Amino acid sequence: MTEGEDVQDIWTTPEESDDPDPLAREEGEGDMWADEGGPPRRTVLIAQIALVVLVLIGVGVILVVKSNDNDKKSSDKTTQDAGKTGTDGKTTETTVKKKAQWPAAVNNRPVTLGKVNQKAGDVKSTAKPGVYIWISFDGWHIWAVGGAGMPPTITGSVASNAVFDRADLALAGSGTVTKVGKQANFSVPTDKPITGIDFNPGFFGNQLVVQLNGPDGPLDPKLVHLGGKAAPATFPLIIQKS
Repeated sequence: MTEGEDVQDIWTTPEESDDPDPLAREEGEGDMWADEGGPPRRTVLIAQIALVVLVLIGVGVILVVKSNDNDKKSSDKTTQDAGKTGTDGKTTETTVKKKAQWPAAVNNRPVTLGKVNQKAGDVKSTAKPGVYIWISFDGWHIWAVGGAGMPPTITGSVASNAVFDRADLALAGSGTVTKVGKQANFSVPTDKPITGIDFNPGFFGNQLVVQLNGPDGPLDPKLVHLGGKAAPATFPLIIQKS
């Protein structure tokens, strides 16, 4: 060392003085996180990830909107088709198939013949003489109320399009009833307040044909009543689900 030599010349070369961190430059540490004159690479990476997430969210929103729009168009088309006018000028209507039901005229027990599930022998009837036919929650019934104008015996049959599940006397010991496949045949006296039969056709039965006779032939239709309102019956007596 000579007099006047600068202290910097002793410890630092000119090349080293130009590089603020020669060790980091040599190992590439500075290149990992930042480019010269630009933002840190970590910031750029986070920004790129955020951009990708935003793009994916945007695509998802578009797909959901498009799906809802397609559903709406499909629903609108169904509604339009239901009221579409054909080439013949008639409006086409969507038909909803309803479950077949027995006619309303035969529903419910007449109030003059007691309550639902009440047996014939327990009823204090106030019904006028005649034959009553109805269906309620406890099945089908053909009951005869004795009195003036009634023949001493009523015979008849009930035919269905399905095999009968059951057919019983309404008043045990008063008359006879037999099942023969899709038909029930019966004979009951009218010397008691109430006689008759209780029955159920098969599950798929949708039609009943009833025949009623006295000793001299078919029973007078004026003596036959249907349902809770005791509506007059017309013969031939065919009861059909619709």
